[in-house]
Amino acid sequence: MLPLLPDLTKQFMDGKFTVTKNSNPFSAMAIDQAHEQNNKIVKGDGASFIQNYEERHGMSKSKKNRHYETSSSFQSKFQKDVNALISSIEELGSPFEDEGEDLVCLGSKLIADRSACDIVKNIKNIGSEQYQEFV
Repeated sequence: MLPLLPDLTKQFMDGKFTVTKNSNPFSAMAIDQAHEQNNKIVKGDGASFIQNYEERHGMSKSKKNRHYETSSSFQSKFQKDVNALISSIEELGSPFEDEGEDLVCLGSKLIADRSACDIVKNIKNIGSEQYQEFV
């Protein structure tokens, strides 16, 4: 599909709809969001304004450019979640290999209502029918 506004599309594709407020490559955000955050900083206390100024001009001792998922606390929580999932699968069996008729929530071990099971089993057909009706 060809864009209606090719110049605007090119601007978007070139990444000109985001703002990076610091040197962290994972911190780009929409321009309006950055504007709102700047308004909050300006209206807030002087300390946050000074801290923001120092970060922007490389005057602060901020953490190296790391994605938050590389932090030890995130990794620890992720490992805990993986272990909980493995424990549930070992206790209840793999939901991907089960040929049973029940839909079981791994976290609570509750069995879903039969109507929910039917919807999950037939979701592709239901979606196709709804698409055909729409088109």
